[in-house]
Amino acid sequence: MNIIIFVITEYHLILAINEVLSNPNNFYEVYILKKTNSKRLENPLDFTLIQNAEFKNFNIEINLAGYFSYSHKLFMENLILKNYHNLIFFQELDPFLISVVKTLRKNKFKGKVLLFQDGLKPYAQLKGISLEMIKNEILIWKWLWRNKIRDLELLKLLKTKKYGHLKEVDELHLTMPEAYNNWNNKKIKPIRFIEHETYKKTLEVVFGWDDSNLLQNNNVILYLNQPMRQNVEAEINFLIMLLEAHDKKIILKLHPLTSQEQIQKFLAVSSDIILIRSNIPAEIFIMNLKNSIIISLNSTALLYHSPFNRYYYVSNLFIDSIRHLRRFKFRELQNTHIKLINSASEII
Repeated sequence: MNIIIFVITEYHLILAINEVLSNPNNFYEVYILKKTNSKRLENPLDFTLIQNAEFKNFNIEINLAGYFSYSHKLFMENLILKNYHNLIFFQELDPFLISVVKTLRKNKFKGKVLLFQDGLKPYAQLKGISLEMIKNEILIWKWLWRNKIRDLELLKLLKTKKYGHLKEVDELHLTMPEAYNNWNNKKIKPIRFIEHETYKKTLEVVFGWDDSNLLQNNNVILYLNQPMRQNVEAEINFLIMLLEAHDKKIILKLHPLTSQEQIQKFLAVSSDIILIRSNIPAEIFIMNLKNSIIISLNSTALLYHSPFNRYYYVSNLFIDSIRHLRRFKFRELQNTHIKLINSASEII
């Protein structure tokens, strides 16, 4: 089978590689979409261990107030001619990918359109629709209409906050299907990961891993920092509480958007906090840990279960201090390796 995959983030690429390695008899064309001013997937990537896929960069230029660019139109024309068996993508709210999926269906694409898990989105219910969301939705649909993709549905806005809303999607592929509320009865298939050591070795080569990236890898706490603009002190206080409760070093992997001011505050807390600033995905750091505690607000990196570690989501501890968390209701991840905690004492 000849299959096309579109990825935008490191997480997408990691799942795409798992799909490719899981099906050696298929051939994949994997497009890494590069957006203007985006810092995603900037580092050189080495795909030499992967034999049944071709990886290509594609620069996207989108003007929602105008028309499709020449490269956009040429890309879709070539896409129609290639007659792929399946199309895999991750972000169903991305304007470019919406245009691709709808154009293929409009031109009688006979393959399946598969929406693969985009982090925690399938398991987080948005409680309401903001004015910003409405404006952006209208802008996208006007752009599609202007470019002759005209299937605007009445009250579509009521659906776009729900995962898997595009009618063109044939199947949802999820790592935790039992935690998903299948509100529109889509066909669901589980994502199964390949053998751990093979997957780990492949990802390490792709992203240029070196063991010097993680000098302490046993019996530590790995904390995955995420930007907390509303209350920087909340994260500092949480780290202090962790140090007091656990006789372990804390390895703090910084998010790319963490401010220099916040970094200086981390450095001032304790010498037992080791800061790591790296573009290598957190999943690979987790794969190289043993007998350790992995903690995050709600990072997608924890969704891969590397054995011998314990995993905790702590978003419930920050509901009062981080405003945007109140907009989401996270489904309980039952029968999974991640524990969504309500008290820091649950971290053991």
